[in-house]
Amino acid sequence: MRDWISRFTVGLLACLAVAIPGAGAQTPASAPLDRVKVEAFVDGAVGEAMRDDKIAGVTVAVVDRTGVVMTKGYGVASLSPRRPVDADTLFRVGSISKTPVWIALMQLVEQGKIGLDDPINSHLPPDLRIPDEGFRNPIRVRHLMTHSAGFEDSVLGGFFVPDAEHLMPIETYLRSHRVHRVREPGTLAVYSNYGAALAGAIVEHVSGQPWQD
Repeated sequence: MRDWISRFTVGLLACLAVAIPGAGAQTPASAPLDRVKVEAFVDGAVGEAMRDDKIAGVTVAVVDRTGVVMTKGYGVASLSPRRPVDADTLFRVGSISKTPVWIALMQLVEQGKIGLDDPINSHLPPDLRIPDEGFRNPIRVRHLMTHSAGFEDSVLGGFFVPDAEHLMPIETYLRSHRVHRVREPGTLAVYSNYGAALAGAIVEHVSGQPWQD
């Protein structure tokens, strides 16, 4: 299942990685994104990803500063009964949720409120700060973004919940499900959901806004 999610994520981000910079680079004098060109690009990128990685269905939304440029579905959501994907088909969000975390973090970098080489403990509330656990170098913001903080990998004890009543606020989860440091930061990339959640907590703490907002 994790491999499938990874392939799905790579295929979808292949589209967004090229489409988003065009929106972000807009100036007040520039024209909005051309829907025909954007759709042609997305059609090709999604089609290639679906063929290469045997992805059943994808839904894509591209948004620039002026609003929604395009929304479109590809493939099938169900084979029996057969149901095609459309722009309103819901998929489990999975690790696509990390994309707005990194965008929000980089917005704070652009505003000068965070530096990519800042130790994360300088931007976390005291009860979420990470002890050194015998390691010499601090974990820095860029280590969270590159999954190289040096954390052990853990999805046990609350990563998946059976119903919404068991969901915890981000700070409660991070306090009660701490992972350990097992290597120096920056030495090895190991996918870390805990690290991404810490980045979300940094956004919340530095911006002064609840993460849900």
